[in-house]
Amino acid sequence: MNIVITGYALSGYGGMETVCKRLVELIAVNNPDTKVDFVFFNEKGEVDEQWYAGLNVQMVASTVRNTKLRRLHFAFVLSSFLRRSKPDLVIALDTLSCYIANVSRKLCLSRYPIASWLHFSLYDLYKYTYILKADAHLVISNGINQQVRELGVKERDIYTVFNPVKKTEDTIPVSVSPANFIYIGRVIFEGQKRLKDLLDSLVALQGDWRLHIVGSGADLLQCQQYAEKKGLSGRVLWHGWQARPWLYAKTNIGDLKALVLTSAFEGLPMTLLEAMAHGVYCVSSDCPTGPADVIDGINGHLYPVKQRAELTKILQGLVNGEIMINQAQIKQSIAKFYDDSYYLNFRQALDSILKSYHGK
Repeated sequence: MNIVITGYALSGYGGMETVCKRLVELIAVNNPDTKVDFVFFNEKGEVDEQWYAGLNVQMVASTVRNTKLRRLHFAFVLSSFLRRSKPDLVIALDTLSCYIANVSRKLCLSRYPIASWLHFSLYDLYKYTYILKADAHLVISNGINQQVRELGVKERDIYTVFNPVKKTEDTIPVSVSPANFIYIGRVIFEGQKRLKDLLDSLVALQGDWRLHIVGSGADLLQCQQYAEKKGLSGRVLWHGWQARPWLYAKTNIGDLKALVLTSAFEGLPMTLLEAMAHGVYCVSSDCPTGPADVIDGINGHLYPVKQRAELTKILQGLVNGEIMINQAQIKQSIAKFYDDSYYLNFRQALDSILKSYHGK
């Protein structure tokens, strides 16, 4: 099989990059005859090339200033690539790329299915109705499945594949005193990640605790200043971005009480799955979409988005030792997300998409 995955250029620091790399690794192991090419559209000019080292990547730039004409330029360049590569399937990583891939197919005069593969809550994406330009939809959470159906897409054309996480024998011990909480991800004060909510929730937290923030972002200084303003600077530790955050956490922090996620929206947060693979309890906002697919009450706790008092209450229960943590159960709770189960599901989805498209 020949697969082309296309989308706007990724920063190199997010969960989408992790999933794309892992999928290619799983394909190489399970179906070595399958070829995967990536075609990325670069509008900003600044791309971290390290994340896709070892992948087959074509980066397409454009100096066209008009937005609509620039998309057509991307479509023309993509169509030239697709004519040469003759794919069996094109997968689009974002809404605009569904549109561009559809135009490219018309320019190619070719016949192959286009599948969307979105990694965020649909209604938070620009021009989300453009996914209707795709023939089928790979979705990473039940919440996104519901959102796609609300657009009128038939259930038979939607495939819930979730995200993969690698099983590990490493278990990060549960901390007692201090209770070490960790946040891993982009440092965004409000917006998607809402670090402000996390910092606000800590103001009233009693007992011996620390918050470790592993990540970087444009709002880093603002978050640090806000933590100092709230009197938290001695208990909030900033570790910066780390290429291997879980190895870093085990080596430099040692033990953890819980991972905390305060997002306004997600797709299916890889950081939750990676935490649970290491036996780490998780506390997350019940945002659209993803956390509710992972957290079941045994492996973690959900709270309503922006409800800081509720988050404080949960964290206080953890500091006080009132919440029991069974690390073996946490690891087992995400069995359907481990590589073998994930890839079987993903491959079956691709086979079904091809069969359905060519059977029309």
